[in-house]
Order: sequence, then C-alpha cells, then structure tokens
Amino acid sequence: MKTLYTFCLLLTSDFLLLAQAPQGIPYQAVARNASGQAIASTAVKVRFSIRDSIATGAIKYQETHNPTTSTLGLFSVNVGLGTIVSGTFSGINWGKNAKFLQVELDPAGGTAYTNLGTTQMMSVPYALHANAIKFITSFSGDTLYSGGGNFLIIPGISASNQQYELPVTDIDGNVYQTVRIGNQVWMKENLKVSKYKNGDNVPTGLSGGVWQSTTSGAFGVYNNYNGNNVTYGKLYNWYAVKDSRGLCPNGWHVPSKNEWIVLTSYLGGTSIAGGKMRLVSALWKSPNAGASNESGFSGLPGGYLNDVGAANLEGDYGYWWYFDNNAYYGYTSSFDSNFNHISGDNKQFGYSVRCLKD
Repeated sequence: MKTLYTFCLLLTSDFLLLAQAPQGIPYQAVARNASGQAIASTAVKVRFSIRDSIATGAIKYQETHNPTTSTLGLFSVNVGLGTIVSGTFSGINWGKNAKFLQVELDPAGGTAYTNLGTTQMMSVPYALHANAIKFITSFSGDTLYSGGGNFLIIPGISASNQQYELPVTDIDGNVYQTVRIGNQVWMKENLKVSKYKNGDNVPTGLSGGVWQSTTSGAFGVYNNYNGNNVTYGKLYNWYAVKDSRGLCPNGWHVPSKNEWIVLTSYLGGTSIAGGKMRLVSALWKSPNAGASNESGFSGLPGGYLNDVGAANLEGDYGYWWYFDNNAYYGYTSSFDSNFNHISGDNKQFGYSVRCLKD
C-alpha cells in the first residue's frame, strides 16, 4: 500500500474568517511508499472530497489533481482549483455544518485510489496566534497542517503543543519529519543514516566479538528487522555518536544530556514526559502506559543492542544516546509514563539516535 505524508497546508487569509468561501487551499505533500521511501519524480493522482456534517457524510465537492512529485516526493496543488468531479467549490456553505476533508491517492496516476483518511476541517483565526509558528496536528500518522492568515487545524492529538517545521534530509537521502517542542526542533523519527555527513561509511555487520571490542563507530539493526530499518532506524554505538565526522545532517546535531533535560522539563518533568513522547501504536507492547504523543516526538520501541551486538527489548523500550563525554542515554518504556536520564553506560551498546536542530 502507498502512503502520503502531508507536511504543509496553507490557507488563504480569509478562509472561514466570516464564513467566506476560499478561492483555493494551497496544499503540499510528500508521497511515500509502504517502506517509507519518497515516491520521487512520479506523476501521481490525488482526489479530494469535502464531506458534509460527518466523516461519511454527503460529498459536497470532489476534484482530482495530477501533480508530478519532485526528487524528494514533494508535490503542490490547490484544493478548489482541480479537475471537478462533482459540486462547485464556491458553492460550499462553510458556515453550515461541519466539513470533512477526504484525501485519496493513486501513485500510478490512475483511479486505483488508496483512502488516506477523512478529517474534520476547523478554522482558528490567526489573530489568536499572532507571531506563532505554524500549528499542526496529526492526520494519517504524519499529516501536518499549518496556516497563513487563518489556520486549518485537523483534530487528533493535541495541536497546542506541536508546531510544524520543514522536513530534513540526511546524506543517504532519507527524509525526516520534524516538530517544534518548546524552543527546540526535533526529528520525529530515529536516525537511519549509514554514512557520516562527510560521506564516509559507518561500519556495520560486525560480529559479536568485533562489536564488543571495537572503539570505532558502528551501527546494527534489530534482529527482527530482517535488514529493514525504516520503522525504528539504526542502532549506533557510542563511538559513532561521538565521531567528529557527525551523524546528523548539516544544521542538526545529536543532543546533549542538558538538551534532553530541557525537553523533558518542558513536557512537565521526567515522571510524565515519557508518555507524552511515545506514539500511540501497536508497536509498543501493552500497556503503553500514559502514551499520548502529545509532544509530537513520536517515540517508538526500537530496543537496543547489548555489548556483544545481541538485540533486546523491541516493543518494550526506546533508548536514545546523548552527546556527552560519557556514554549517557535516556529511555522510556511501555510500563509507565517516565522518561529516565541515565548518567553512564557501556559504550559498545547500540541505541537509537534523534537529531536536534542547531
């Protein structure tokens, strides 16, 4: 199945301010396949339906677009200015009943659409958020909406704590969604790069004995991944994190312990921050206590590699390295709402990495 990750939706300044009909809703998206890779340089077809009152309500307007994605899978359209299937965009009575936006995609450019979800459209006047960065929430997992003059906010997890930032691409071409949490901008995904940012390869495939004795950077993947690190990212030893060539893209870095403490403090302290950082997902084993992903951090249970490279605790724990002189790390588990800062560990362990914007 193909998936679509929308990362920016801008509205005309008068949209719904006085129940006026918008002339069009600029809509940008990144299309990805089921493996998380961008559908690049491809003519796709997108169908938008605006439904009345409820998510399965009558279609008041429907149109299609045939954009071609960029080399990063990006495309841009204007909802309301496509090829009309039914209804008229100008004839929508925005002031009567709730309106729901349904998005469907055929990456082959035909009519074999995949339904990406239907979500209520709501307006929030820009004046209430003067000088604010684009507010967002989630849709089909990673749809991010933001506003120009007014905001279109799609309900889901709490939008008040999430502010959208542009995606970032690593040297391998992996694209990461990002989120502003307080005054920090974080990747929403674990790092999966296989090279330092100067292009040198990070060694991998080490045997248990070599993994245990190395004092150089290396990475592995969890044994259940079958070589696929799209979901959880790679697991790096401490030496890779500390290597001066750098793992994170330009303009980003592996955060220090103090920067992680800033994050958990902003989220209310270590006793509740873990739940606010964990994705509500079946990938977390029961009970996934307190999970809400209120922050948008979208933490997943990638487990870890021990000092001989053996995999442990996928589904139960998520671990992340800190950039410090000692092998510090933090973790959250399915069993409580905590996020724990740990002051030292074995440098041969393999943990996930999240990057923070400079």
